[in-house]
Amino acid sequence: MHGRYFHSTPNATATERWLAARMNDMASAVAATGWTVPIAFANWPTTDPLRHPNEPNPHEDLVGVDANHVLPTASWPGGTFASYHVYPYYPDFLQYQPSLQHSVFDGHHDPYAAYVRALQHHHQGVMPVMISEFGVPSSLGSAHPGTLGRGQGDHTEKQAMRMDAQMLREMPNLGMAGAFIFEWTDYAPIPVTSRPAARDGWRQLELVMDKPWWLPVTHRHTAMEFSNVGLGSLGRWPG
Repeated sequence: MHGRYFHSTPNATATERWLAARMNDMASAVAATGWTVPIAFANWPTTDPLRHPNEPNPHEDLVGVDANHVLPTASWPGGTFASYHVYPYYPDFLQYQPSLQHSVFDGHHDPYAAYVRALQHHHQGVMPVMISEFGVPSSLGSAHPGTLGRGQGDHTEKQAMRMDAQMLREMPNLGMAGAFIFEWTDYAPIPVTSRPAARDGWRQLELVMDKPWWLPVTHRHTAMEFSNVGLGSLGRWPG
């Protein structure tokens, strides 16, 4: 695919060619207003261009999408960047991949930082890399463990902010062009009835999966559904 503003490389997959076409459409609309800005697509570790043979769930490393195959033309000086949402508790290869376990950052072994650095190495010389989502929630329970104790929940607000600050401070040293903590304020939780069942060690609990990541506390005058979890059991989750 070769558009006026974006094109795919010869070794691009069908998905990457489609992304190049959509980014070209977006660039065309922006160019019509007289502007040029960086345009990118968001990616996750589950579809990164790296291989993770130690991922216990093969579906979490089934395909890869490579931003290096979707490039701007000379007509789009705003350029592009590789955008990833990277959390320290997902996917599980962060805990099992040997190449990530022995890198030392800030005085300790940090698989999360090692993975972020691996992404930077892959795109080095082609485009900058931004971590467009990262962070840990301060929910009452934990849905899944993470590296260095950075699980999906079961942190106090101070603990969560300390972990977020530590990861944010690492980003410049890892070669990132920028990073965004998820998230600044609250959003509506996903109804329990719309969520998939617990699987592969992930816990299906209200007050765990979707809240709270936010920094400022937002109060809402809406009913909170506690699912089947009694108030008396919220101090410490079993198991």
